[in-house]
Amino acid sequence: MLDRDRKLESTKKYLSEMTIEREAERDEFQHTIEDLIVRCEDLKKEKERSDKIVLQQKTELEDMMENLVATNRLKDEIIRRSQSSENELKIAVDKVFI
Repeated sequence: MLDRDRKLESTKKYLSEMTIEREAERDEFQHTIEDLIVRCEDLKKEKERSDKIVLQQKTELEDMMENLVATNRLKDEIIRRSQSSENELKIAVDKVFI
């Protein structure tokens, strides 16, 4: 009987120690999970900021491209008018000298 009591006491002690270890591991895992959740939320916020910046830059780029197209059209119109004026001037000069 005494042997069974010692064995039972030993088993209880062992189970108690294991319970304490598991609870410590669980607490550590819970802390790790909470840290990962915070990190995930931070990364999500950072991605949202990055997406916003990318969208702004894309909009700015599209605006610049539109301005470039408009500027090129204006340049082409100025060149066309300049060539037309040169042709008219040549015709006028030719009429004077002919």
